[in-house]
Amino acid sequence: EQYDWLFESLVDFAVENEINLNSPKIITDFELAEINASQYAFLGVTNKTYFFYLEQNAWKRIQCYGLARTDAWFSLKIKYLLALAFLSPQKILSAFNILKPEISEEAKNLVLWLEETYVLVYESLGLGIPRTQNAVEG
Repeated sequence: EQYDWLFESLVDFAVENEINLNSPKIITDFELAEINASQYAFLGVTNKTYFFYLEQNAWKRIQCYGLARTDAWFSLKIKYLLALAFLSPQKILSAFNILKPEISEEAKNLVLWLEETYVLVYESLGLGIPRTQNAVEG
């Protein structure tokens, strides 16, 4: 609901100030709610995301769930999960299902969070799309 309000307010502001928001692309975080709200507010827009945000938010969750440690094997398995974002859409589900049993039971909340909250990054890493927002942040 917050994202819906945000994008509706942005559209209202643009209309009131005669600003054209007809861009073919919008850049957002990886959250599905944010992506859905942006696509609803800006019909026909192509959504682009950054892998950096997926890593950053995953690290916050790892800390939140008390999983931050120096276990190299566990760290590698988490990197495998994040790397799913680079697979073609058709391969993600089968690869995820292969990796899921390899993740320790204590990390099931992290796996569930990744499964429910985040989406594919494959298309956002295409040619001509910057991998960070640094280009627009000045």
